[in-house]
Amino acid sequence: MSGPHTEKYDIPEQDHKRLNKLSDVIGDYLESETNAVSAYEDIITELDTWIKYHQEQLEKSKRLRDLLMGGRSAERINNLEEPI
Repeated sequence: MSGPHTEKYDIPEQDHKRLNKLSDVIGDYLESETNAVSAYEDIITELDTWIKYHQEQLEKSKRLRDLLMGGRSAERINNLEEPI
């Protein structure tokens, strides 16, 4: 059950879909037996999971970049370009 309020925004269709999903999630929590603290904790846990995932992806990306640069960091490469 998407909130009717989403239709009054002059936004692209994809944004409407995202807003409707959010409305559905909030509605699901409010209509369930879950209390406010549990809903809060679920949201925080989900955000923490996303943060951890992106931190891991950042580290993997940095390691790959360093390998592609012959094991040299970007900072060291940039310093080599400075005049002597």
